[in-house]
Amino acid sequence: MRRMTDAIGLVAVLAATAGLFAQSTASTGYLTPPKAIVDILDAEPLPMVSIGPARETIALLSRRSMPSIDELAQPMLRIAGLRINPANNG
Repeated sequence: MRRMTDAIGLVAVLAATAGLFAQSTASTGYLTPPKAIVDILDAEPLPMVSIGPARETIALLSRRSMPSIDELAQPMLRIAGLRINPANNG
């Protein structure tokens, strides 16, 4: 019984201190990541290679890492986790 009350007390203390830490980080404002992390996230993705079924042709496929705001603002169909634009995927 003593261990149970000790465990409940420990959980209560941890919950109270977690709330204090959350409040202190919220008051500091928006933090920007270091430039190295921004460069990694903004880097262009590597091209993909697709080989034909007869293994006589090869396609080098490139894509953008992130869609533009204009593209995201257009209406889309969400099918199987994909964003399908009905205007150009007809």
